[in-house]
Amino acid sequence: LRAKNDWADFLPSFENIVALAQEMFEVPICLISLVDADRQWFKAKHGTDVPETPREMSFCAQAILQPEELFVVPDAPADPRFATNALVTGAPGIRFYAGMPIKDEDGFALGSLCVIDVQPRTLTPEQAEALKRLARQVSAHLAARRQRTVLERVERKTAERASELARANPLLHVEMEERKTIQAARERLITEKNPAAMSRTASARIATHACCKNSTSSCRKI
Repeated sequence: LRAKNDWADFLPSFENIVALAQEMFEVPICLISLVDADRQWFKAKHGTDVPETPREMSFCAQAILQPEELFVVPDAPADPRFATNALVTGAPGIRFYAGMPIKDEDGFALGSLCVIDVQPRTLTPEQAEALKRLARQVSAHLAARRQRTVLERVERKTAERASELARANPLLHVEMEERKTIQAARERLITEKNPAAMSRTASARIATHACCKNSTSSCRKI
């Protein structure tokens, strides 16, 4: 649930990016996809209601193999890698694909920002650069989410430690008071068992006090 809510915080930004890309490139489909071992799923999408597809059908799985490069397929039916792909031979009938990998802070490709058309086409150098910039924005949002997650984890551990100390301090206080009580009781017990020693100790204390009070040379010699 926490992970779902974390993503929810970023969905408006992702949706804005795919909407902007759709307008800039005038394509019917634009996606932000994340790819794992078995599937790709769409964190933001325009032009499709499909939430995910198997990885073996994914164009984005090919795009992330070169994390620094824009991956472009001008005409999918003419490309041996995709000619028999179900997304090409069936709905939505992909012909053109361009995807720029989105990366984490360590440079690991997580997925891509991609634009898709049902007509073959190419990108101008300006369009290619624009898609790269938008993908960097997505990467920046993902980095911000990761940093926030780390910060929340640190804050949570700090709060837990503070709570532990708050619970421990009263116990330490009680323990110290108990030790003081035990020590006082022990001293009383010693005094009760040996009153003569107590008398001598008291007399010595009185004599010492009187001596120091008078501050005479004879006292100092003593």
